[in-house]
Amino acid sequence: ATAKVAFILFGFGQQALLPAILGKDGYGAISVPFAIAGIVNNVIVALSIQGVSRTVSGAPEAEADTSFRLTLVYHAVVAAAVALVFGASAGLIARLESAPHVAPALRVMAGVVFLYGIYAPLVGALNGKRKFGAQAGLDILYGGIRFAAVVGGAVVATRVLHASGVMGGVVGFVLAAALIVPVAITRSGIGRAGGSTPTARSYFGFLAPLAFGLVSLNLLLQTDFLFFSHFAGEKAATAEAADGIRGVYRAFQLFSFLPYQLLMSVTFVLFPLLAKAHAERDREAVKRYTETGMRLALVLVGLFVGIVAAIPYPLLRCAFKDP
Repeated sequence: ATAKVAFILFGFGQQALLPAILGKDGYGAISVPFAIAGIVNNVIVALSIQGVSRTVSGAPEAEADTSFRLTLVYHAVVAAAVALVFGASAGLIARLESAPHVAPALRVMAGVVFLYGIYAPLVGALNGKRKFGAQAGLDILYGGIRFAAVVGGAVVATRVLHASGVMGGVVGFVLAAALIVPVAITRSGIGRAGGSTPTARSYFGFLAPLAFGLVSLNLLLQTDFLFFSHFAGEKAATAEAADGIRGVYRAFQLFSFLPYQLLMSVTFVLFPLLAKAHAERDREAVKRYTETGMRLALVLVGLFVGIVAAIPYPLLRCAFKDP
């Protein structure tokens, strides 16, 4: 939970600084590739962590490393395929969002999609082995690297190179993802070759319904912004005006994601425990873990939602100069 709070603070700081660096229109423009890539990245991360964690935590100790290697290979292949499709579809996606000028940034974002597909299974292995301290350390480290790289990239592009700050921020995002992968490998390793389980059929059979649910959830989380972005671009007089409107809406939207982000810390701890109990057919432990997780979730959500609903304007004033 501490790591997730730190990760949220880094992300929140990034979102608060970018409008000052890029202006409202630049912030609105960079929000489009961030939001669209976020749908894909969130699905990849959740699928990878839950799939690998379940496999590693449920396997006999002697087979855990070989099972991890197999799942890592599966996810690397999927990540490469998804990244290629994402990059090839960048122009079409940008046109659907009435923001053709962000197509180059979307293509660069395909690099993040691929790197997340490698990074997330490494975190999943740590999660499955219940090395929560190492997982938390990576979370905090990556949050700091991403904050520095995205903000630094935007500053260098606008102030030094006199180029697009949007592209600078996106390149910084890719750089941050590239830096964290080798660090994660030093913590988790890459498993051991020679295993035969899980088979691709059984593994992807488990992931398929989970993928459907995660895609639906993440599309739902971003549906308002996707429609808003499309109609803003369609109706605004200029691309800059549309980006300015997107930037204002994105600033408000960020607060609604805070409770959801914090709840991820509960699932990270809960999932390997549930997977282990399920593998051992311990129904009482499954029930106990689920009830405890629900209690924690309700408390955390209540705290966040209560504060945001009670004092929205002071919160916006803290984060943004002109809300």
